[in-house]
Amino acid sequence: MDRFDLYVESEPIDHEQLLAITYDTKPDKLARERIRIARERQAKRYGSTEKLNNLLSNKEITRLARLAKEAQVILNRAAAKLDISARSYMRIVKVARTIADLDESDIVSAAHLAEALQYRSKKLTTLE
Repeated sequence: MDRFDLYVESEPIDHEQLLAITYDTKPDKLARERIRIARERQAKRYGSTEKLNNLLSNKEITRLARLAKEAQVILNRAAAKLDISARSYMRIVKVARTIADLDESDIVSAAHLAEALQYRSKKLTTLE
């Protein structure tokens, strides 16, 4: 599982309802705009429209992620308590950097990091 950037649990759907549900297939304009802005931020940071947070090497993410001190403390505590692998650790940082970009923030805050941790596992939400 440490090779996945995001994994979340979802509620089961009654199979009889699957074909009865209608979906709005038009992309949400606000979401599309937030993604465009986040990608522009990444292109500016990395000097390329082809380079996105998920493609960064460990060395690049270490140098460019810009985690707030409190975010680093939370991540290190989670990593120790939950025995997070080095690969998962870096993937969490990349997801947090993307969340910060969507929030138009230059710094990855504790809130960005906490949200990224929530996308790893249900048990990660119970850090004390």
